[in-house]
Amino acid sequence: MKVLKSILYIILTYSTFQLYANPVGDNAQNSVVSSTDIAHPSVPRVVIPFEMENDAIIVTLTLNESDRPLRFLFDTGADGMAITQALADSLELTISHQQNASIVGTSRNISISGGNTVHLDTLSLPGQNMAIFEDMGLQDGIIGLNLAKAFIVKVDFLQSRILLYDRRSYTPDEEEEVVPILYTGGIIKIPSELDLLGKGAITGDFVFDTGAGFHVVVFSPFVRKNRLLLSGFKYESQTSLSSLGHVTAVYHGKAVDFSFGGIHFSDKPIALQASSGNDNWDAGAAGSIGIQLIKNYNFTIDLWNEKLYMKRALK
Repeated sequence: MKVLKSILYIILTYSTFQLYANPVGDNAQNSVVSSTDIAHPSVPRVVIPFEMENDAIIVTLTLNESDRPLRFLFDTGADGMAITQALADSLELTISHQQNASIVGTSRNISISGGNTVHLDTLSLPGQNMAIFEDMGLQDGIIGLNLAKAFIVKVDFLQSRILLYDRRSYTPDEEEEVVPILYTGGIIKIPSELDLLGKGAITGDFVFDTGAGFHVVVFSPFVRKNRLLLSGFKYESQTSLSSLGHVTAVYHGKAVDFSFGGIHFSDKPIALQASSGNDNWDAGAAGSIGIQLIKNYNFTIDLWNEKLYMKRALK
């Protein structure tokens, strides 16, 4: 099995950037400008096409006054935007401040570029902050929950498109499962249950993370607290997870059952992260739910009502 994520994993799995221009609330859309006419509020304001590339949701956008098309990873596990240092330099982005960011197993001081305008199809999002990293793999950058802060966001894997609805204008499909979520610290977390060996479930809040390339990963503090690696868990393989030079071991196997919102996933792959040597790391979550599980469902994010709507994406 390939390494879960290398540099990308630093903010794809779980990071706590506070980069939003506006909070969720009645005035959250005031800075959003769109040329789309909203004659019928029950229809999406904007439809954004995406490509699935190596199980990554890739959207094309432009920044500020540049017409250069950029390929950004749509990542629900990041609370803001990020861009590579080389691209930030070529676009002459201005550094506004430094900020501490949590990455897997540790934290790091990073540069932030403020006041950027993001253009997606007919939609413009002004006032956006961007974290700057030396390298992020194959993509030019990451767009996190910025869209969900301003819209109800639906991801349709069958038609490869992201639909943006104005607040209160989305009516869930009768076949959609309603999953309660927690929106804290700029991150979507789902109360979940993990039965690793069929001996009973333990509960924890898992990040909903389209940017993470696995089914489910359990972070080292939760693994250590519940002694999961000492429980009789038989791993099938081991890899190393590298985040800006910080390396931890990850053990891969199968869980008897993992569930949230009444949806059960039996005998699915799971990854347990070993302790990193930093016992003070506060992961802020038990683990994360990745794209390998998520991609089987079309989903809609409604941060205002703290709900996630999911419907099986049958091909």
